[in-house]
Amino acid sequence: MTGRRFAVALPGAGPSLSKNPALQKEKIMRAETTNIIDEIKQSIALLRRHL
Repeated sequence: MTGRRFAVALPGAGPSLSKNPALQKEKIMRAETTNIIDEIKQSIALLRRHL
């Protein structure tokens, strides 16, 4: 499986994640969703190779 990805706040790149818990949660959920989609794509590729 792939490694986990986490959102990282860059200085001066918008609202601070520590000051906006809703934004922090959204970024984490987006990273988790992207990770799940990548894992599904890998699984489909493996299935296609074995069929």
